[in-house]
Amino acid sequence: MAAILVYDITDKDSFDKVQTWVEELRLYLPEDTPIAIAGNKYDLPNRQIVLEDAEEYAASIKGAHFDTSAKTGRGIEEIFTAITKAVLRKNKKEEKKRESKRKKPSKLKNNSSNLGVAGEDDDLDLGEIASGGYGGIRLSTYDEGGKKKKKGGC
Repeated sequence: MAAILVYDITDKDSFDKVQTWVEELRLYLPEDTPIAIAGNKYDLPNRQIVLEDAEEYAASIKGAHFDTSAKTGRGIEEIFTAITKAVLRKNKKEEKKRESKRKKPSKLKNNSSNLGVAGEDDDLDLGEIASGGYGGIRLSTYDEGGKKKKKGGC
């Protein structure tokens, strides 16, 4: 997940609205969601937003700023490439966190049986992995010796 906010560099009011949009995004998206800000209409001569101010604001929200032109195509590929790389980097980081959690199974005792959080030895099918099902707690039953019980009926 990521966000690209676009404002008109020839209209100061549109840049001011970007700050409101960022605040609204922060209400609904995770704090680490990559945000790119596109200053559009770069091809027009009457720029009202100083580039350094826009870049400074983007840095303050841990985002990135790009000058773009929908008319000429300037900056379009760059902004999408950067946001894609940021999303892939974020996803890879999250996957590493999930992997480290999967490799450290913990066991909870419950009278005569042990219940464990899904660990590296558990079989996960592609559907569970794709849906992120292994990101939560999945309980498995273990016998008295701590070994996983065989599958079967009651």
